[in-house]
Amino acid sequence: MASTLLRSAKMPALQKISIVLISTFLIGACTSMPTGKSMGVPNTPIIIDELNISFMAAVIAQGFEEIRDRAFYEPDMDEVFTAALKELRRIDRNVSFEVTDDHIYMGTHESSAEDSQVLVRENIGETPNGEVTQWSLAAINAILAARKTSALFRSADDEALYAALFDGAITKLDSFSRYDGRSEAALNRLIRDGVIGLGVRVIPAPGGALVQSIIVDGPAEKAGLLIDDLIVAADSVQLQNRSLSEIRRHLEGRAEGTVELTIRRIGEADDLVVEARRELIVADTVTSRVVDGIAELRIRSFNQRTAQAVEDAFVEAQASSPDELKGLVLDLRGDPGGLLDQAVAVADRFLNRGPISELNGRHPGANQSYRAVHGDITNGLPIVVVVDGRAASAAEIVAAALQGNDRAVIVGTVTLGKGSVQTIIRLHNNGELALTWSRAAAPNGIGLHGLGVLPDVCLSGEISPVEAVVSKLIAAPNPMADIRSQWINPPRGSDQKMASLRDECPAETRTNRPLDLQVARRIAGDPALLSIAAAKNGPQLAVTP
Repeated sequence: MASTLLRSAKMPALQKISIVLISTFLIGACTSMPTGKSMGVPNTPIIIDELNISFMAAVIAQGFEEIRDRAFYEPDMDEVFTAALKELRRIDRNVSFEVTDDHIYMGTHESSAEDSQVLVRENIGETPNGEVTQWSLAAINAILAARKTSALFRSADDEALYAALFDGAITKLDSFSRYDGRSEAALNRLIRDGVIGLGVRVIPAPGGALVQSIIVDGPAEKAGLLIDDLIVAADSVQLQNRSLSEIRRHLEGRAEGTVELTIRRIGEADDLVVEARRELIVADTVTSRVVDGIAELRIRSFNQRTAQAVEDAFVEAQASSPDELKGLVLDLRGDPGGLLDQAVAVADRFLNRGPISELNGRHPGANQSYRAVHGDITNGLPIVVVVDGRAASAAEIVAAALQGNDRAVIVGTVTLGKGSVQTIIRLHNNGELALTWSRAAAPNGIGLHGLGVLPDVCLSGEISPVEAVVSKLIAAPNPMADIRSQWINPPRGSDQKMASLRDECPAETRTNRPLDLQVARRIAGDPALLSIAAAKNGPQLAVTP
């Protein structure tokens, strides 16, 4: 039978002094910063047990200040920090933390003389009362105490400690808030914002870096590079026997500028030397084609160039079509979302007027209202939007805006229902907190969170040929019209009732179902079908090819 011993923690003198110094820095920084601004990083590091605890304290305090100020629901910071401390157990399952009204205890399992496990509880400090600075110091103290007794804590780097603390804290918020460490955050920024480079994908190969793919109209293509070229050197730096990360560092650079590339090409006796200018390369999230006079644009996600890419893709589709386009299909199936401003800008590309979305949150900056100002780039072409149960967030905002302004017919299944918006905060360690701070409403004022977008033509479970689907649509009244009246007046205060309403057109993953696009094309190209499919014919809903 396990027994428990209570032991008082004896903090080393140096640790006590350092905690006081950090406390002085943090409190001084807090009182001198404007409201809502996070403190900076201390100029003089304080190192204890190989940890820069002054820097760690600044990162922890910054993160928890943002949670306190920006979370959608006002959090109880005592509960948030308690959950954070408890999650430190992931570092070592034999070390745990307990927070009472008065004190913080660290528990460690030790073997007794009788080979039984004894839980030793140490009082490691008083419990702060809702104050972020003191809680941050308490977290540092808990980590230092654990490193005295645990080899796993001693070997854990600062990133593992941040991840445990912030992941634990976020359990008290919502399911969409998250913390990403340095590496994950860098990848997120690459996806959102792009990277300065040459627009070329390479792999290490004997002699240098082998070109595997080239972005159309990117710097590498403009410089004349070809697939299967071997880049031997960049600015006279030899790339042979280098890792992929080293190669990327020499090709991508840190700022826009030129790089001289030495190229070995199949069929050429001598190496070629070309100059390429680095540019901001952002992943292309939009693809397009024209089928039966209907332009199809697929949006995989929303990064900083998606809206412009949508416009460019539509112009290209117009130019490539031998005849005038009869309609447009926007394929948002499987689109997890992305940047809010790009969702607004995409919707704006197809609207002459009207509201796009309304955001509401606790933080003053979370309350925003968006309306159309750009103008319809299609000049009134019929639009059909295809969605499924994985279409979320930014994709739902676009679909709801076009449907709510009677500009498009929606085909598919109920969407995911992630109507929450996250704000991204870059922390001092270059990690990121993504905090839910607002929720989006459709143009009719109904919140998307938990509800999603109801299609005008439901294809849930549908496997019939396209002709059968179209015949059914013509032969009988559209059942979605009656459901829509319930959708715009959803039940309040009951997740079960909300789920029951969503079950009228159950969410499904239909990303690769050709039927959905076939139905969308038929509706977009047929004014009679368009009128039948629409819940109502609003002034912006085109009914002529």
